[in-house]
Amino acid sequence: MVQPASKPPVRPQPSPSSLPKIQLRPPPEVQAQVQSQPFPPPPPPPLPEAILHPKAQSQSRPQPQRASTGPGNNPVTAPRPRLPALRGSTGSIILPPRPHSAESTCPKHSLYYMQESMIVLKVDGSLYRVHKYLLEHHSDFFRGFLSNDADAMGHSDDCPIPLPDNVSQQAFDILLGFLYTGIYDPTSVSLQGWVTLLRISALLQFHKVRQYAIRELTARRTSLAAVDAILLAKEHDIASWLGPAYADLVRRPASLDDDEAERLGARTTAQIGRAREMLRQEEYAQCQQRKYGARYTPPERPDEQLVARAVNEVFQLPGATSDTQ
Repeated sequence: MVQPASKPPVRPQPSPSSLPKIQLRPPPEVQAQVQSQPFPPPPPPPLPEAILHPKAQSQSRPQPQRASTGPGNNPVTAPRPRLPALRGSTGSIILPPRPHSAESTCPKHSLYYMQESMIVLKVDGSLYRVHKYLLEHHSDFFRGFLSNDADAMGHSDDCPIPLPDNVSQQAFDILLGFLYTGIYDPTSVSLQGWVTLLRISALLQFHKVRQYAIRELTARRTSLAAVDAILLAKEHDIASWLGPAYADLVRRPASLDDDEAERLGARTTAQIGRAREMLRQEEYAQCQQRKYGARYTPPERPDEQLVARAVNEVFQLPGATSDTQ
């Protein structure tokens, strides 16, 4: 007869109350730091099981149905457990020190700590309310008379700052459009817009805007009329534009018309006329040299019929004939 196998003896398990208790204490330096705080923080509550093991809890326990939020129902929601800000390896919580006020410790930047102050201007009977910093930063003209005094002009619509009469509303609109948006997209400014920017920047002493306009107009100088380039160069002291513009007027087949001569003035018109005459004589002399081997020498006395014809065509004298007495 086969004897059944004997079961191994079962050892008695110690009860939880008989186990030795282990008490964790923080190091002395941590205890000194916690005691030195004026309001020591209370110990944190134990973390719920759902936060410690969210996946296990979601898999083991069924999800409760949400209570209806319709009228007449007042569901009671449990407060969210709060996590401790910082937990050390010894189980103690060490809170970071409370920061001091930024106004008392951090100095204000001299350039980029901007005040949201606005200024009211009057141009051609229209009121403008723009950022004061924008005008002061770019213009010596505005930097010289704008004031932070609340009683000064420009702080209300009742007391705006009037700009000079030669500043038009259209020109000021182009200037503000460039300062706010156009500076990031110079291709959006037309040729006439750059001419307007050049003039108003010189008038209101926006020196960087003036340099910007000169650079852009120089790149597009061939699109400017020669007479306009000469007048702008003289008005704004841009000597590099004068030579190419004079050359355009001297080499072109047509001479100056009356409007161009009036805009340029008598002296400049006479100088351009002399340069054109010198060029034509030299070209004719070189042509005779290549064709006949001798340079052309003008006669001591020109043909009077040719002179009379030229006078009649240019001056349109009443009763003039081609014959000379």
